Amino acid sequence: MYLGNGSEPPRLTNIVFMTDVNEFFGSVFIDQHSGISRSEIFKMTYEHTSKRYVYIGTSPDGFIWTKGIQPAHPTADLSDTQTVMLYSPDNGGQYILYARLNSAVSNTSVYCPGALPSYRKVVVTLSNDSVHGPWSESVEAFPLGTPDPIQCFDNYNPATLFYHNIYFLFSSGYLHWAEINSGAPIPRAAQNDGVMDIRLALSRIPQGPFTFLTRDPFISRGIGIIDPKTKLVNGTGSDRDAGFVFSSSNGLMDPDFIRSDVDVLSPWMYHIYWGSQTTHAGGGAYLSQYWPGAFTGIFKARLRREGYISLSTLSSNPTGYGWFISKVLSLPNNKKKNRNQQLQMYINADTSTAGFFAIQFEDGLTNNPIEGYTFDECKTLHQNGIRQLLQWRRQNETYSGDLTPLVNYSNGIRFHIHMAHTKLYSFILSYV
Repeated sequence: MYLGNGSEPPRLTNIVFMTDVNEFFGSVFIDQHSGISRSEIFKMTYEHTSKRYVYIGTSPDGFIWTKGIQPAHPTADLSDTQTVMLYSPDNGGQYILYARLNSAVSNTSVYCPGALPSYRKVVVTLSNDSVHGPWSESVEAFPLGTPDPIQCFDNYNPATLFYHNIYFLFSSGYLHWAEINSGAPIPRAAQNDGVMDIRLALSRIPQGPFTFLTRDPFISRGIGIIDPKTKLVNGTGSDRDAGFVFSSSNGLMDPDFIRSDVDVLSPWMYHIYWGSQTTHAGGGAYLSQYWPGAFTGIFKARLRREGYISLSTLSSNPTGYGWFISKVLSLPNNKKKNRNQQLQMYINADTSTAGFFAIQFEDGLTNNPIEGYTFDECKTLHQNGIRQLLQWRRQNETYSGDLTPLVNYSNGIRFHIHMAHTKLYSFILSYV
């Protein structure tokens, strides 16, 4: 129910509350801090006032929302583009705020002909007490560097997700164009034009620094052509996200969370992102001024479950062969103490028909193979799957995946992998 400006009668809409024009929505999260009232368990960050302060809306159910009455953080300009706030169990429980701070940085567009100064610096700040602080000093989340360009390029979108105890940051790599290369309808837009795609950086701690495993795009722009008149990706014959793409801070959709009643594990996860046929200057307020039907919209990218990164054999090696040895570790004990359960290991891997995957466990002190868990006894895998059980040969040509005899192994154990033409995404140890 929306009450409008207070003088209009209530009417049913999907509007939860109003902000000023050109103010940005941030992210929604569930507040798991102890002592939080049920009426405020859902929280939403958003931009409010011309000073771009971060505000917090609250809700008991995710549908009926109450606006914030004061800035959640004392620093202005944090809420330009979007903000991400989440509650993490790290360090005894803490609030984490990722934002875009307006301060000049070394990687900038200020020296690009016709371009405005870039202020795109993603920062992170922490609070152990409340969504209203006190907050730690803001630190830069991911400083740029080689092989990124020094000028005319920045990385600024703080779309961050906390998933399986890893912080995933889907930043925007933005290459600024000079004004003369833009086809924007007004000079102010032309001064802030260019193309961008979505990149992925990772960190095990919220304040980073985040690591780019590759500078290749996580989600690339679609295919398009440059129109000689508008100098933008024209709608004729182009993908609808060919101009630029921009990640959503709430973009990860886990199908097991959405449909917990489904017994069969889905192999897919989904990432929601925003894209446009035009470049940066035309993706918002000026879209309709380019050509009839110029498009911008919300897109869904489907990716392999836990498929953000992989340990892969080198394509430059014609044999496709590779190997990996883990650190010395201890296998997990059965917390439920059910003696009938076995500890088993599953892998999420894509192995070609011509490839293979095999693993052996080794003594952590001597590095010798452990009998019963050697390469010779391992059932070699040759398939593509998200939950592939690892097994070793036993008597009468039977196979077993039971790792329970290796739990509490006196010298610790390590595992040694041999594989070819394989992408190993993840592995899991589980009692079943």
